[in-house]
Parts: sequence; C-alpha cells; structure tokens
Amino acid sequence: MYLLETIIVILLVLFSSVLSAIETAVTATSIGKVQQLKSKGILKTDLLLKLMKNKEQVISTLLTANSIVNTVATTVGTSIAIAIYKELGTIISSIVMSGIIIVFAEVVPKAIAVSKAETIALLAVDVIQVLSTILAPVSYSLSRIINFICWLFNINLVSKVSGTEEIRGLIEHQHQEGNVFDKMDRDMLGGVLDIKDMEVSQIMVHRSKMCTINFDLPIEEFVAKAIALQYSRIPIWKESSENIVGILYVRDLIKELHANNFDVRNIKLNELIADPWFIPENALVTNQLGKFKQKYSNIALVIDEYGVLQGMITRQDILEEIVGPVFDNTPNNIIKVNNTTYIIDGSSSIRDVNRELNWNLPDDATTVAGLIIYHIQKIPQQGEVYYLFGLKILIDKMHAHYIQLVKVETVNIDNKELLNVG
Repeated sequence: MYLLETIIVILLVLFSSVLSAIETAVTATSIGKVQQLKSKGILKTDLLLKLMKNKEQVISTLLTANSIVNTVATTVGTSIAIAIYKELGTIISSIVMSGIIIVFAEVVPKAIAVSKAETIALLAVDVIQVLSTILAPVSYSLSRIINFICWLFNINLVSKVSGTEEIRGLIEHQHQEGNVFDKMDRDMLGGVLDIKDMEVSQIMVHRSKMCTINFDLPIEEFVAKAIALQYSRIPIWKESSENIVGILYVRDLIKELHANNFDVRNIKLNELIADPWFIPENALVTNQLGKFKQKYSNIALVIDEYGVLQGMITRQDILEEIVGPVFDNTPNNIIKVNNTTYIIDGSSSIRDVNRELNWNLPDDATTVAGLIIYHIQKIPQQGEVYYLFGLKILIDKMHAHYIQLVKVETVNIDNKELLNVG
C-alpha cells in the first residue's frame, strides 16, 4: 500500500549513508597518502587534491546535502507512520527513523570510511563535483551567513596551527602509539623540523671552545700540535686568536710530511692553509647546509654584525642536530649521578639537554650557563643554589665569571616558575 513511499525512504537512507561515508573519508584523508598514490599513477588523485585544498567547502556541501536527504527521508517516513498509526505515528516515526539514520546512515558508513578513507574519497570525486555544482548557491549563502556570525562574535575561522606543528604533533602521537619505535627515531624526525628556522649561532661551536693554532709558532711545535689535536680541520690565527687567517686541513699536512720524509723544515704552511669562509651569525642552518654542498666545504667561521668572530660551524654540527652525536670522542657534558641528579657542563646547549634528558627548558639562551644568567640577572657565585623551572641548580664550579659546571636536581620539572634564589 505504501510501497513507493517505503522504497523512497530506503533509497534516501542509502544515499545518506553514502554521503556520510564520503564526508568522513574526506575528513580522514591524508594529503600525504594521496600524493603517494599520485606518484604511483592512480587515477583522479589530481582532482582529489584540488578538492582537498577547499576541504571545508567540500564538507559543508556534503553536510548540507546529507541534511536535506535526512529531512526528506524523515518527512516521508513520518507521513507513512501517521497514515498507519494515526496519533502515534509521529512518535513511532521519530523513534524508528532516528534509529535507522543513526545506525545505517551515520555509525556504520562512517566506521567503514575511516578505515578506507583515501579509497572512498577517490571513488567519490565525481559525486562531490556534481553536488558542489548543484548546491553551489546554497553553500555560498551558508558560507556568507557563517562568516557574518563569526564576524559578529569576533571568531577567526582560520587555523593558527602551522603545518610544522601538525607534523610534530603527529610524530609525538605515533611515538606514543609505538609506531615510531624509539626516542631516537622521534628525536631525529623532530630534529628535521627544528632546524627549519634555526640560526647558525644556535648550534655553532663558541669561540671559547674552538681549538686553534698560532701561525707564528715554530714549525716543529706547529706540526706537533696540529697532529696532537686529532681534528681534520683547524682554524689558524695570527696576532690574536680572534684573527683567523685560514683553515688547515690536517690531511694535507700529513701528505706533505710524507712527501718530505717527515722533515718539517721543508713544510710550507702558506701553501697548506685554505682561505677562511666567514658567514653571519643569523644565517639559517638549512641555507648553510645547502651552501656547504655548493662550496664543497665543511667548515665556516661565524661572525657578528661588527665582523667579530663568534664561533665556527661544520657540516657535521648541522647533521648532528638531526641525528644526534655521530662520534662520541668528547667528554660527556651530562653526567648522571642518580635518577634525579645530574652534573651538567655550563657550555651544554639547551637543545642537547632537553633532548638527552627529555626536559622542556626554555630557549631564552643557547647554553645552560646563559639560561641561568638570563633568568637570575647576575653573575652567580660558586656554591650558590637557585630554583628554576622546577629544578634545584647548584653552581658547582666557576671559572672567572663563567659557569663551568652545575649540579641539577629535579624537584618538579613541570613547574616553570622561579621558586627561590639562594
């Protein structure tokens, strides 16, 4: 008797389930995965990527279409129920149609769509385009209304989360889920993101830590020191340790020694020392890595705006920011005393400490010593104790006005406030 109306309701519910599946698929689709499918030559990936650029508009269109379909299905279902059950028809229709729509037009299709997001989204590209064309006037009107309401209440619809932060959050989530297998994997991926806006001054070897040689040393002493330092590249200075005149490549010195039967008197240093390469301290690390490749050089000297030497940076320094220390041939700057106490070199970088101990110290300074001075606003004395960032910090050793060693005890690492200064 009501066969036609029943068929219409069934078809509308099926169409609603399709729209729900498409909407969930579009929401869950990863642009990265679509790009991979495109590289494999999968059809319609270009169209899907184009639609994904206006994801909010697509979802708005699908939600509008789904709302219309569900409204019509409910109306037809209610008319059938009223015709059969009279006064109880409205109540019965509300219960039955709500159950049908929730189960068959919402929960089931969305659960399926989440697991097959990219596949369903690709299959639905043509459907989305047709609906976008048909409902364009409605979508445009709704968009204008939404923008007006948001303007009225001073709501900004533009997401303020950067792509970098989204990736960082995804890495952390995958690490917690066990998909990024260990801390090293997570730190390496995080390191790639960290260097994006990093300046060379943040990771350079400070001039006070540079191993250099005076050009005017007696040749025997010069050669002995160059070999004893066990570095492949050594800055050479004249008159002042900050007046770098060149870079000695030790391999060239050793070749020359072999060629002259290790007679140092025949060594011509001027011919072995390469011209120094100076770069500004605010140069971006990513740009510098590219320049290292272009110049076939692995070392650069960092200067400030006045041309004063600040330090040096090598290609290895940059790579170690991503993968961690490559060679452990230097003393450990962080010594673990027990589970809550550490002896830390004042020259240790904040990034290294955070990475090694899984802390979250602020980057107000480059080194631990600099961070302490920045927050206490004075040069500390040996033996003084400070409470910073939920840490008990003992100034363990001073060298002149420089903090050489600190003893750090975790009190409450989540507390970032200055608790007390003693």
